[in-house]
Amino acid sequence: MSKLESFAEPETFALAFERADIPGLLSKKLTVPAESLALVYGDAGVIEVLRPGQERTDVVRGLLVKEGMSLEVALDAGRSEDGLRFDAGLELVLKTRREALDLGQLEQSFLRDGRAQVAEVRAHFRPYVQDALRFFASERSAQDLAERDQRAALDAHLRRELQKPCFETGLNLTEV
Repeated sequence: MSKLESFAEPETFALAFERADIPGLLSKKLTVPAESLALVYGDAGVIEVLRPGQERTDVVRGLLVKEGMSLEVALDAGRSEDGLRFDAGLELVLKTRREALDLGQLEQSFLRDGRAQVAEVRAHFRPYVQDALRFFASERSAQDLAERDQRAALDAHLRRELQKPCFETGLNLTEV
């Protein structure tokens, strides 16, 4: 399996590549896979973001990124205002922002060895989510947490608390 073919693996979120990784002997053409983006550096030093299905032949190096991912997180969310332990299971949907600057931030945040796995992104966001949940639970009674629908309030709280880590990594939280 070639390096670019390994990008199709479900656990791979992003992959850095060089021209030599693009298939072909004489003619090297990068085609961006469905539901992916590419940040490419061309022969003339031009940086461009390619959308799914777009092609380039003058790529020197680049980055392939899946357009989004779903992260399931189960964790200890601390204690309620009255001291009872609270656990939570969440699914966060993150989308990759489509600007070159944002993809560059994503590359700096996650691609230390040329590849970013979904597990690495989950591990990065886990402490932020846990802190946000602990703060959320600590401001509510156990009865309130157990009997009232907290989804809208929790959604708003997580969006607010995850704004900075999302911005720093070139991602957007689109769904909780």
